[in-house]
Amino acid sequence: LLSRYNRQRLDYETMRDALLQASADLDLGIAGGRAVRYTETGADARRSVFLLVDRYDQPTVPAMFDFANSDSHSPMRYVTTVPQQALFLMNSPFMSQRASKAASQTPIKGSTIDSKAVTDLYHRVLRRDPRPEEVEMAQRFIEESEQLRRRSSAFVWSYGYAKVEKDDAGQHKLGAFKPMQHFGKTAQTKNRWFPPIPSPTRILDISSSLPTADILAATSPP
Repeated sequence: LLSRYNRQRLDYETMRDALLQASADLDLGIAGGRAVRYTETGADARRSVFLLVDRYDQPTVPAMFDFANSDSHSPMRYVTTVPQQALFLMNSPFMSQRASKAASQTPIKGSTIDSKAVTDLYHRVLRRDPRPEEVEMAQRFIEESEQLRRRSSAFVWSYGYAKVEKDDAGQHKLGAFKPMQHFGKTAQTKNRWFPPIPSPTRILDISSSLPTADILAATSPP
């Protein structure tokens, strides 16, 4: 049964075609003809098998997902898991376009997304019905993102450190958050942070147990 088949990792071509089909960009009626480059107009309407493979100018995205080397014999494809793959799936313009196209085709009644819209989206993307908790999670995500968009002040990411605490309900939260004082200010000369340079006397005290050659190397200027 296909509905109970073990999950398998998709190669790049299959993954790209599935994303294009979920966003209704893929045109299965286009077959054959001249091969087109990934960057050409209309390439997103064609299956990956009909795209041009240039041995001298191979796109970086297929190579990122273990695309076969076109310069040599490739009896098998090696499977790797690298951070660039996750970054592409989260931040690339290709994924943003697919998400925007899928969202624009989701039927919405009124100003909020209902369970029927979530079900329709699950049918087109995952080919199955959503579970009740998944419907609730999707509606909560849309509501929170809409509230964030309507905030008067834009959400600004801040780097710092905090203590993980538990509230009365037993939920974890961050308490006493303190932003990093010098983070992001390296380009401003007056706010730059330089590590303290110990005096030669202090270096000699630390290196008293080292051989003479190491002490001279530690105290001599570069």
